[in-house]
Amino acid sequence: MGKFRIIIKHPFELLLIVVVTLSIFLPNLPLGSSDFMTDFMLLYALCIPILICQCIRKSSHIVLKWFALLTFFHLISTFLGYMRLGVSFHEGDFWAFVNEIKYLLIICIGSLCSFDVITRRLDRFIFIGSIAIIAISFLEFINPFGIASILGNYYSSDLHIQNMTVLSNRIVVTGSDPNIGACIIAFFLLYKFCSYLHKNRSLNNLIICLLLLVSLLMTSSRTVLAGTVASMMIFILRHKEIKKSSKIIIVIFFAATIVLLLPHFVYLTEGFSSFLSEEGNSSFNKRLLVWTYFFEMIKESPLFGWGVAESIIDGQPVDGEYILTLFRYGIASLSLYLFINIKLIFFPKEKNLNGPLKFYKDYLTLLFITSLFVMLTNNFYSGKQLFQFYIAVLSVFYSGLYTLQHNTAYEKNDIPCPASVK
Repeated sequence: MGKFRIIIKHPFELLLIVVVTLSIFLPNLPLGSSDFMTDFMLLYALCIPILICQCIRKSSHIVLKWFALLTFFHLISTFLGYMRLGVSFHEGDFWAFVNEIKYLLIICIGSLCSFDVITRRLDRFIFIGSIAIIAISFLEFINPFGIASILGNYYSSDLHIQNMTVLSNRIVVTGSDPNIGACIIAFFLLYKFCSYLHKNRSLNNLIICLLLLVSLLMTSSRTVLAGTVASMMIFILRHKEIKKSSKIIIVIFFAATIVLLLPHFVYLTEGFSSFLSEEGNSSFNKRLLVWTYFFEMIKESPLFGWGVAESIIDGQPVDGEYILTLFRYGIASLSLYLFINIKLIFFPKEKNLNGPLKFYKDYLTLLFITSLFVMLTNNFYSGKQLFQFYIAVLSVFYSGLYTLQHNTAYEKNDIPCPASVK
């Protein structure tokens, strides 16, 4: 019998797509969450060969270096919390760093990918994923055969979240709550929106954008909706290649769509109106009480925070990445996080980007602006499900920059764009 060999072409590209797919669509499987020992074992089973390949190929390390530095800052804060502030060790502290190691691993995988191959696969993933997200969104909203409860039960164990999907008719899509679901929709919407502006102004792209926008409205997530729309409008108005007349038409079109659809989403409209009223918004008021408590603790250790400190948090959700980061890691870490993202996205070494690199820079810009809004009331970095996709896209972008610097084909602009950005 002859030898039977299985050869996987482009293994790192495949692995990155698998990781992204699991984190977005199957977060409660062991591969998609840091709460399982299986996940921990997988990390270290993959870690050694990937790091070896990373060293051999010497691909772009800049993203890895910056986020490794951020993780180091978090370690310092955590040890200072134990030694100086008397914070008790909690199992959750360990899992928080396992999650950060996962981010670093994803960066390694992304930097080892062929830029030409991974951009095409990501483009296909976004297209198929957009169709899946739209289908799930409408099924949850219409709720035939009680499917909203079934999906809510899978994606979240929180009875409050499950009831929210039925009583308030808010969809979670594939997130643990409607806000996380809204962020996931935003990933796909902003990608297709960016594709539309990058010379692929087809009817298909426009229809997908509109259906994803409707899906976003179905979540009734005010912060994510505001952040997504704001990033889109800022991008349109600052985009030099779009004619002024086209800018006006696009802005009017999206604004009219939102205005016409808003009355059909009662929870969303009530939320906005109550926020402006004297009584205020109930969900915001609940968050404000939690923030006030943690802000008092932040004042005791403002520079380096208290560390992960799960023993202090004790299961109390801290909805808001800014407050949570300030409490855990202090002003130093939050400033470093913002600096890293601004530097990597807005100030890459290569200034004159075109083709797929320009597309990914624009897409990351949209994601980052949106995340700044999301972080006001939700956890983007520490939420485990969201940041994996973001860091994967960022590492792919820098894989392309590395290729640009070392491959004459890119210098000559001979390598084509992904299908969506042609």
